[in-house]
Amino acid sequence: MTRPTIPFVALLVLALIVTTDALAEPLWERIEGGPDTGCALGTPFFFWVHRGSPDRLAIYLRGGGACWSKNTCDPELQPSYVWSIDGVDAPAHGLAQFSNPDNPVRDYTMVYVPYCTGDLHLGTRDVTYANNLVIRHRGRANVDAALGWVYRNIAAPETILVAGGSAGALPSPVFALEVARRYSDARVVQIGDGAGAFRRAVSLTQWGAVDGLKRDPAFAAMDPASPSYLELYEMVNQAMPRVQLAQINSAEDSVQRHYLKLRGSAETRVAAWLGRNMTQLGRLIPGFRSYSVPGTLHTVLVRPQFYATAFGNLPLNEWVANLLNGTPVADVGKELLIH
Repeated sequence: MTRPTIPFVALLVLALIVTTDALAEPLWERIEGGPDTGCALGTPFFFWVHRGSPDRLAIYLRGGGACWSKNTCDPELQPSYVWSIDGVDAPAHGLAQFSNPDNPVRDYTMVYVPYCTGDLHLGTRDVTYANNLVIRHRGRANVDAALGWVYRNIAAPETILVAGGSAGALPSPVFALEVARRYSDARVVQIGDGAGAFRRAVSLTQWGAVDGLKRDPAFAAMDPASPSYLELYEMVNQAMPRVQLAQINSAEDSVQRHYLKLRGSAETRVAAWLGRNMTQLGRLIPGFRSYSVPGTLHTVLVRPQFYATAFGNLPLNEWVANLLNGTPVADVGKELLIH
């Protein structure tokens, strides 16, 4: 009997498939949040892990707006936040493009924390709005679940990046302080991406975030009547000066402008708020650094534009790499801001 032959082209295709499968990297592992976690309306919470070097760790807090009233919280009205992470995938661009040699965290273990509670990842209570709309503003429990995974699986990292975009940028100093305490020998860098124009933080009290923060001695002096996002940076610096604090912003960020209008700000020019806030942070925290670029783009760290963003002579990805390596960097783009 004659043995059947496989055409050469078919063999080549089969070889390519096998080779590709063998080389394919399982980029992300989905981890269920577990007890006490969940989204604003009670749907499940999960987070993503990319396993890289145990010596280098990146934690990224996803954005997705915020809500503080029936109109802004009710999904059937005019919601100003993401209330569910069903169907949310892990990122594939920017810092999550692990095959890119220009990626400053290409060999890091990365934990990507989704967001679905409308409370800047810091809320600690349920809030009942008009018509008995109950929103679970319990984002802190979700982040705690992700950090619990980190503490169980990463023993002694040498370098840690704690970053966040938009709503995830604002609490990132808080969690940078927490991981710096846990890993006392690590270099810790915080980067807030796309939220530098905000100052007043009145909803932190409504969500139970101030109560939660004040349990930590570093934030004991927060006034529930007038909390500020800038004081989070100041208090973290006072408690842990070795944490490198930094921000990235677009001078006319369209989303930041939208939220300034939504919250009733009389001044809605993003560059004006950035000028005030970056100046104050630089005065309060001598080591604070900022990178500002022209345009309206909202957040950049996990976008494809990360590798094409540059102002002056230093591309953004190199600026981030220098922060992580401890190489001195200057503020970039301050001339774009209104002082």
